[in-house]
Amino acid sequence: QAADLERAGRPVQQALVDQLNDLRDQQYKLQADIAGYQAARVKAEAGFAEDRVRVQRLTQ
Repeated sequence: QAADLERAGRPVQQALVDQLNDLRDQQYKLQADIAGYQAARVKAEAGFAEDRVRVQRLTQ
């Protein structure tokens, strides 16, 4: 909607601009959250792999 208004040479309402900025900020936060969750997953997988090796050594 904002792009259509800009292309038509009409001003974009400040409320719409604010909403777009809020959504952009939320998107960046969610992307950072996802990156953190992915890093935690990789760390957990590495820990599980180490535990698996340790259990195999102890049970042989």
